[in-house]
Amino acid sequence: LRLLVQSDMVGAIIGRQGSTIRLITQQSRARVDVHRKDNVGSLEKAITIYGNPENCTNACKRILEVMQQEANNTNKGEICLKILAHNNLIGRIIGKGGNTIKRIMQETDTKITVSSINDINSFNLERIITVKGTIENMAKAESQISAKLRQSYENDLQVLAPQSIMFPGLHPMAMMSTGRYCGAPPPFP
Repeated sequence: LRLLVQSDMVGAIIGRQGSTIRLITQQSRARVDVHRKDNVGSLEKAITIYGNPENCTNACKRILEVMQQEANNTNKGEICLKILAHNNLIGRIIGKGGNTIKRIMQETDTKITVSSINDINSFNLERIITVKGTIENMAKAESQISAKLRQSYENDLQVLAPQSIMFPGLHPMAMMSTGRYCGAPPPFP
């Protein structure tokens, strides 16, 4: 699971001497990596959460709670959840005629938007799925979106597996256009 958070929230998520992020990791049993050194000066930072689906959702929910508390303390208003997803998988989140995304919105009582395809380039093949609602509902939506992304990712790997016979030694993910260097973790741990 990869999230995008405002740079000014990163300090609150990490906490004094890493205390908050350690607590989130202990409570959720998921590993949380804040990529604060990437894109220095950018307004948003990526956070990668590793673990089983339930633990990732728990960590995501805790991060949202910390962000809301920080927003309340600084009078920033409502927060939203931003999930990063590979462009190849976005169509399956939206669904035919928007059916999948509409169903997730109805079931979780959230508002979900997906960034434009114009926002991607050869250096960044990820799009942003923005979820708005209560923390509880945003966490439910994250769980459903992540499940769909994971399922789509695994289906793509199965489709690519037979092709790997034609290219011995080449990892199946290398055949997908990921925009990542070899050896990088997959988009969904």
